[in-house]
Amino acid sequence: MFNLFSKKTNESNSNNESQIGFDLDNPILMSSIPASYVFLDSLCSLIKGLEYKRIGPVNSNNFPQVIDKYSFTLNGSSFCELYIYPYHSENVNFIPAPFKDLNPDASDEIFNLRDGHKARYLLAIVNLILIKNNKFENSIETWTSERQVELQNLMTDVGYEDELEKLILDEVSNIIANTPDIQKMDFIQLFVNRFHNKNYHNSRHNTFKIAMLKYQKHITQLLSQSTGSKRG
Repeated sequence: MFNLFSKKTNESNSNNESQIGFDLDNPILMSSIPASYVFLDSLCSLIKGLEYKRIGPVNSNNFPQVIDKYSFTLNGSSFCELYIYPYHSENVNFIPAPFKDLNPDASDEIFNLRDGHKARYLLAIVNLILIKNNKFENSIETWTSERQVELQNLMTDVGYEDELEKLILDEVSNIIANTPDIQKMDFIQLFVNRFHNKNYHNSRHNTFKIAMLKYQKHITQLLSQSTGSKRG
């Protein structure tokens, strides 16, 4: 049964979009949890006062992994509930009918990635790369083929190059060398905040490599200042 769902594309969904997402056995298909939140955030951009919260995971006999259930409110009043399956091979973006009614002029361009969306992806990407390379070792965080697929999907969605992994590993080595007691989540947040600092993206023509070089220079300066302070 799952194979039937896995073959869905944007084109094949055009005839039954009104039902997708509102039934446990016919959820919205996303390729990752960050992609799910980007989808939800994009829907909330349709109209002021639209908000959502995660109700929890639910099981379906038609899908091998759990489906996430979300509840939407509009200006504090119940609006609808959505089901999202975040383990599909691709993102099937579209505006469900009730949301389309809120803003008839809206198009699928609302799903175009913005800097805030990329930060959601980067948090997950950094975490997975740390797990993959046995940084901040944790016995329950083992590398699996499923996580490899998840990482690849995330990198593909945001268009990051393979060099990002080397950058992350270089920076975690530098940080740990100077701050050996730093916690994993503290490093991830530091990396994401610095990576998305406007100083790295002040020109829309900057390439990814230029952004990385600026990030590396900034971190080097921070480490140098930290070392100087300790000596002082």
